[in-house]
Amino acid sequence: MLINQLLNDPYEQLIEKIIQYESTPKNRLLEQRKRLETRRSALAELQSRLSALQTQLNNLLDPQGGAFVAKTASSSHPELLRVSASQLASPATYTVSVQRLARADTRVSQQYSRSGSELRAFFDANGPQTFWLEVAHPTESDPEGRLQIAVTLNPTGSDNATILQEIAAAIAGALDQAVSDGLLLRSEKPTVSVVQEHRGTVRLLLSSSQTGYTYRLGFIDSAGGLLGALELSRNGLASGSSGGYLADPGTDAASSSLNAAFTINGLPFYRDGNTVSDAIEGLTLTLLAPTTQEVTVTVSRDGAAARRSIEDFLRAYNEALSTLRTHTSINSASRTRGPLAGDGLVLGLLGSLRRSALERVSGTYSTLAALGITADREGRLTISHPARLAQALEEDPEAVRAFFAGPDGLATRLNALVDSYRRQDGTLQRMQESIDAQLGRTNKQISDFEARMKVREEQLRRQFAQLRDALSKAESQMSALQAYMAQLTIHR
Repeated sequence: MLINQLLNDPYEQLIEKIIQYESTPKNRLLEQRKRLETRRSALAELQSRLSALQTQLNNLLDPQGGAFVAKTASSSHPELLRVSASQLASPATYTVSVQRLARADTRVSQQYSRSGSELRAFFDANGPQTFWLEVAHPTESDPEGRLQIAVTLNPTGSDNATILQEIAAAIAGALDQAVSDGLLLRSEKPTVSVVQEHRGTVRLLLSSSQTGYTYRLGFIDSAGGLLGALELSRNGLASGSSGGYLADPGTDAASSSLNAAFTINGLPFYRDGNTVSDAIEGLTLTLLAPTTQEVTVTVSRDGAAARRSIEDFLRAYNEALSTLRTHTSINSASRTRGPLAGDGLVLGLLGSLRRSALERVSGTYSTLAALGITADREGRLTISHPARLAQALEEDPEAVRAFFAGPDGLATRLNALVDSYRRQDGTLQRMQESIDAQLGRTNKQISDFEARMKVREEQLRRQFAQLRDALSKAESQMSALQAYMAQLTIHR
C-alpha cells in the first residue's frame, strides 16, 4: 500500500516546489533589478527634462539676441502683399505699390492647320535644320550667365501637327541632354509643348521655367530660317494667328514686362520674382497682385516672440522641477519613495535650481519679480503680473535680455548648473554609468543562478527517477512474495 502511494506521488509538483523554494535568492535579485531599472528610467526622464530646459536656456542666450531683437511686419492688404521680417529689419513704416507681377517668358509659333503641309514643304526645300536656344544659367561668378543649346532636326512627318511634335521633341531632348551633361540645372530647363487653341489648329509653345528678365529666352536661327518661318523668334506680341512673345521681354530689367515692378515710398524697383528679400534689409515682400492703392507695411519689435521665449523657458523649468520633486519624494503616509529619494546629488540639483532662479542679477532688472514672474511654495515659476513683463519688453527689451543672458544672468547661471550635471563627465552621466554597471552585475548573477537551478532541476529528476525505479522493483518483489505466501496457504 505504502509503495503504491509512493509510486503515485506527483513528482513534477514536488520538483516544482523544491525549485521554487530554492529560488528565493533569485527573487531578491529580480527585485533588485527592478529597482535599478526604475532608477535608470527616472534618470533618463530627468535627463530629457534637463535637455529641454537647456534648449530653452540656449534660446535665451542666443548671442544674436534671438527673440529679444525679433521684429514683426504687417501689411494693410495681406491679400495683395504679404510681408515678414527678420531681426535685421528696422522698425519703420513703408508704402508699397505693385504695378505688375513677374512672369515667365512664353513664346509661341504662328498658328497652323493640323493637317496642313507648310512645314513639310519647308523641310523638303531646306533639308535638316540646326538652331540655337539661349537660356539663363546664372552663377555666383556670372549672375548674367547664359547658355546656347543647339537643336538639330530633320522631321519625317507629313502634316504640320506631326512635324511640330517632332520639333518639340527635338527641343526637349536637347534640353535634357544639357541637364545630363551638367551644363544646365533642371530648374532652369524651359518647357516645350504643342497646343491646340481651336479645333483643327496647332501651335508650338515654349516657356522659361522661372520668371523675370534674367530667365528670358533667346534664339539664333538656323541657316534656312526655321525659327523665322515658325515666327517663334518674332520680336513682337503674338496676336491672332501670328507668333511672337506673350509679354515683351524688353532690353533690360526696367523695360522688361517679365519683371515684377513695384515702388517703395515712391522709389521704383524691378525684380525677377514675386518674392523679394533684397529690397529692404531684413524684410521679405511677397507680391500677390497688382495694386490700385498703396499698401502700408509696418515693421515693429516683436514683443510676443520674446514673451513666448520666456514662457517656453518657464514651462521647461517647471517640468524639470516637477520631475525632480516626483522622483525624490518620500510619502510617510503611504510609505512610498521616489526612485531617486535620498540621493544627495539629485537633491542638490533640486535645491540649486530653486536657489539660482531667485538669486539677484546685476542690471536694470535684478529679480524675476521685477519682470512680473514669481515662484510658488514648491518653486514653480509663473508670470503673475503680465502687464509688468509686457511693459519691460516694450520699454527696454535689451535690459530684459541682459537679465537672462548677461554675465551673471539667470539663463547664464542655470545653463552652467544644468551643464555640470548633463555633460559627458557630469553627475547624471556618472550615476547612469554606476546604475548600468550594477544592472550588468545583477543580470549576470540572475543568469548564473538560473544556470545552477537548471542543473539542480536535472539532478532532482535523476534522483526521483532512480527512486521510482527502486520502488517499482520493490513492488514487483512484494507481489512475488505475496503470491508465494498464497501458494503455501493453499497446500496446508
